[in-house]
Amino acid sequence: MITLNKIDGQLVTKNLEFMCLSTDVDSLPTDNVPNGSNAFLMDTNEVIFFDEENGTWLV
Repeated sequence: MITLNKIDGQLVTKNLEFMCLSTDVDSLPTDNVPNGSNAFLMDTNEVIFFDEENGTWLV
C-alpha cells in the first residue's frame, strides 16, 4: 500500500475525515484542512479529497 502521508515510515501530515451527504459538500470546511483529507458521501458512497493548493474539495 502506498500512502502520501508517510516518508520513511514517519507521519508527515495528519488528515481529517468527514462523513456527510453529497448535498453538504459546499459546507465542508476549507480553512486549516490538511491536503489529502477525505470526506465520505454517505448517500452516493463516494469518497472525495481536499486539494489544499486550490482550497477545494474534489468530487
